[in-house]
Amino acid sequence: MDHHPHDEQWIKEQMQRIRPKWRARASELYKEKFINVYAIDKDESLARIEANTLLRSLVDKSIKVSL
Repeated sequence: MDHHPHDEQWIKEQMQRIRPKWRARASELYKEKFINVYAIDKDESLARIEANTLLRSLVDKSIKVSL
């Protein structure tokens, strides 16, 4: 699993806010973060928090670059 099913729609919405040329890499980073945190802690909640926080950061960076 590379994301929690409850986050699927939110992830899609956030990815649409990221510059198109960055989306594939953002998706890879999100998956890596979720998988790595879950592998270490076996805590799905923590993996969700970490991956979603990373995605928010990527969205913020994309928006700032676009301004």
